[in-house]
Amino acid sequence: MDKLKAVLAVYMAFIVLLMYITIIMIGIFSFKSGAGISFPIEGWSLSWFKELFEDEAIMKSLVNSIIVSIVVTLITTPMCIALAIGLRKGGKAANIVFYVIMLGIIVPGLIYGLGALMFYRIIGVDLSLWTCVPVLVIWTIPWGVILILARIDPQLISYEEAAKVLGASSLKVFREVTLPLISPQVMAAALFAFILAWMELIRSAFVIGGHPTLPIWIYNTLTVYPPTPKFYALGFIITVVVIIMLTAAGILMTRGRGKPLF
Repeated sequence: MDKLKAVLAVYMAFIVLLMYITIIMIGIFSFKSGAGISFPIEGWSLSWFKELFEDEAIMKSLVNSIIVSIVVTLITTPMCIALAIGLRKGGKAANIVFYVIMLGIIVPGLIYGLGALMFYRIIGVDLSLWTCVPVLVIWTIPWGVILILARIDPQLISYEEAAKVLGASSLKVFREVTLPLISPQVMAAALFAFILAWMELIRSAFVIGGHPTLPIWIYNTLTVYPPTPKFYALGFIITVVVIIMLTAAGILMTRGRGKPLF
């Protein structure tokens, strides 16, 4: 039995290393002094980070990504709250709506992006930075609905019913009971929406015009030019930011029941 546990432990360690070796390599190459993407390491330097922040194209793409992600998050979050509350009682109609919403995850991004491009062309909409927003909202909403629905349990419903018995209106129940108790999940859904919109490539690549967002710029650039440690420095920063945000979302999701944020 002990040998089996040891074998399983080694196997799991190998799988984890295989999963995260790319992240480790990004971190190593982003701090190397030489321009070559190879070993041995000539030395260590922060020069690639300096060059990264001096690149106007990258900075503009980064700003575009942040702006689009904020807009998507601001649209997605209240919609997820409304949908989760509307779907919580179940029923045939609610189940149909739920699975229709889940199509945003199920439909391949390539197919959805092409379909959105055809739709824009049919209705005569010129592509811009903002034409990718509806596409990204459809992508982020299902995740947010799933996260918030996980908190709407019988305990929460009993609190709401108690407030109604005491004479609170539906609006007051939502504002003072429901929203505070689901606030950790709402914040987690908002963080997930931001992350998903920030780094989405396939869906938005077909429906964006002008200077692109960061993932599209990276893809377009690397199809023409070979990668340099500057791109690894960018990847390292993005990875750190995403890990921090995912950790925050995880903490919010595992927050104890009945512990509102406000």
